[in-house]
Amino acid sequence: MATNSSNDITYSETSNVDAIPVPACHCIPWLVVFGILSLAIVSLNLITIIIFVKLPRLQRRSIYFIIHLATVDLLVGVVVGPLLILNNGNGFCHLWELRSNPNWLLKLRIIASHAFYQVSLLNLAVIALERLHAAARPLKHRFIKKRVYGVIIALTWLLPLAVNVLEIELVTFSDNRVPPFLIRCLYSSILLSLMCVCYISIYIKVRCSRHPQHHGAVGRRERKLTSTLFLVTLGSLLTYLPKVVFWGVFNFPELSNSLPKQITFNIYMAVLTIVTFNSLINPIIYAIRMPEFRAAINQMIFRKSTNRLSPNASQKVEMINSELHCNRWIVVLSAESLAIVVLNIITIIVFVKQRQLQRKSTYLIIHLAIVDLLAGGISEPLSVEKIGSFCSLREYDTTNNTWLVKMKRALEFIFPSSSLLNLAVISLERAHATFFPFRHRFISPWVYGVVTSFIWFTPVAVEGGRIFFKLYLNRDLPDLIIYFSFVFSLLFAICVSYFAIFLKVRRSRHPQHHGAAGLRERKLTSTLFLVTLGSWVTFLPSAIWFSFDIFKYRSSINLSPKGRFQVEMIALMLFFANSLLNPLIYAIRMPELRS
Repeated sequence: MATNSSNDITYSETSNVDAIPVPACHCIPWLVVFGILSLAIVSLNLITIIIFVKLPRLQRRSIYFIIHLATVDLLVGVVVGPLLILNNGNGFCHLWELRSNPNWLLKLRIIASHAFYQVSLLNLAVIALERLHAAARPLKHRFIKKRVYGVIIALTWLLPLAVNVLEIELVTFSDNRVPPFLIRCLYSSILLSLMCVCYISIYIKVRCSRHPQHHGAVGRRERKLTSTLFLVTLGSLLTYLPKVVFWGVFNFPELSNSLPKQITFNIYMAVLTIVTFNSLINPIIYAIRMPEFRAAINQMIFRKSTNRLSPNASQKVEMINSELHCNRWIVVLSAESLAIVVLNIITIIVFVKQRQLQRKSTYLIIHLAIVDLLAGGISEPLSVEKIGSFCSLREYDTTNNTWLVKMKRALEFIFPSSSLLNLAVISLERAHATFFPFRHRFISPWVYGVVTSFIWFTPVAVEGGRIFFKLYLNRDLPDLIIYFSFVFSLLFAICVSYFAIFLKVRRSRHPQHHGAAGLRERKLTSTLFLVTLGSWVTFLPSAIWFSFDIFKYRSSINLSPKGRFQVEMIALMLFFANSLLNPLIYAIRMPELRS
C-alpha cells in the first residue's frame, strides 16, 4: 500500500494516479475517516488486550489467539492507518510531497502496509482451525501445550512476511512483471476458503453428532466461544471480500479506464475503509457476545466495588437510572473530544502547509489550534473520568495518589484556560492592528514567541496559586475566587477589546487599512471576532454555574441531584465545545482554508 503514486503497488490499477490529482474536497474527507477509524481501532483493541491479559477468568489457552489477533489489529491502527493517510494524500491528491526514500525504506513501507492485514487474516484462519480441532478432538485439544501456541503465532508472522518479500522480488526482478494482485488474491482466497471449510465442518460435526463431546460448564463455554469466533470470522470475511473483488475486477484496463477517476478513487477508498474496519468490529463482537468481557469493561472503566452492601429494589433502580444518564454523557463527551482532536489536527496541518496562510497574524491562530487539540485530547478525557464520581460508577483513592489527583486537576484547568487566554491575547492583537496598523505590521516574530510563553505561564501560575491556597492555607473559597476572577477578567478583556475595535471602525473618518492587505486584515478581524464570540458564549454558562458556588446560590436552586448533574454536564459540554467551534468557523469564513 505504499508507492510513490498510491497506497497499493499494483502498477496497473494506479498507473494514471500522478496525471490528474483528485480534488482536495474529495480526498480530505476520506483521510479524516481513516484518522478517526485508526483512533477507534487503537482505543478498542488496547482495551481488549488489557481486559484479556488482566482478568484471570479470561486467561485460558483458547484465548491466546484472540489476544494475538487484538495485538495485530492494534498495529493495523497504529501503522497501517497513518500509512493510508500518508500515501493516499500524496499519491491521489498531491496534498503533500514525499521525499525520495531509499529503495529499502520503500520496500519496508510496502511490507508494513500489507503484512498486518495478512497476519490478521491468517490469524483468523488459525482460529478457525483451532476451533475445528476443539470440536472434533475436544480431549486432545485440552492437553495442547502452550509452546504449540507460541510456534503457531510465530508462523502467522513469518508466512505473510515471506509472501510480501516474494511479491516484491517478483515485481522487481521478473521480466514479465508478475502482477502483485495475483499473489494477494491467491493468498486471501486460500485463507477465506479455509475458514469457510472449517466452520462448515464444525457445523456439520455439531448437528450430526449423536454424542456431543462438550458437557457441563466447560462445554457450554467452548460452544459459546466457537460461535463468537465464528461471528468474528464472518465479519472479517465480509470485510475482506470486497477488496478481493476489487483486485480481480479493477485490474482489467478496459473497466478501470472506462470509469471517471473520482469514481474509481471513491470506490478504492471505500474498499480500503471496509477492510480496515475489520480491525474494529472484533472488540465490538466480543462486547456483545461475551458477558465476562462486558463485566470486565465495567470493572476496568468504572471500577465498581465488590464489597458494597446489596442494594434493595428501589436503590437498584436508582443506580441503573444514574448509570444510564452517566453513560450517555460519557458517550457524548467522548465523541466531542474525538471531534476536537481531528478537526484541530486538520486546522494545524492546513495553516502550516499552506503558504498563503503563513503570516504573522496567524501565529496565534495556529497556537490556539494546538491548545484546543490538547484540551480535547487531555482535559476533556480527564473530565469524563470524573463523571463516575457522581453516579458512584468509579471510586477514587485520593489517599495514596495525592500527587496524581493534583496533576489531573491541573491538566483539566491548564489547557482550557490557556485557550481562553489565547483568545484574549488575539483580541488584544486585533485591537493593536486596528489602532496602530503600521506598527502592527512591523512586529518582530520574537514578540509572538514571548506572548505564547506568557499564555502558557499564566495558567500554570494560577494553578500553582490554587494549590498553594489548598495545601498551605486549607481554604476552599480562594480556590473558587481564583478561577472566577481569572475567567471573568479574560471575558471582560475580550469584550472591551472588540467593543473598542467596533467604535474605532465605525467612527473613524480615515480608515487605516487600504488595498488587499487592509481587506484581508478586516476579514481576519471579523473572523476572529466570531471565534471569540463563540468562545465567550460557550465559556459563559460554566462560569455562571461556577460562580454559584462562590456566592452560595446552588443550595437555593431547587434542583434534584440528577437535575444538577444534567446542568453541570451541559455546562461542561459547552465549555469544551469552544475548542470545536474554532475550526468550523475558520472553514466557513476563510476561503484559503476551504481550498
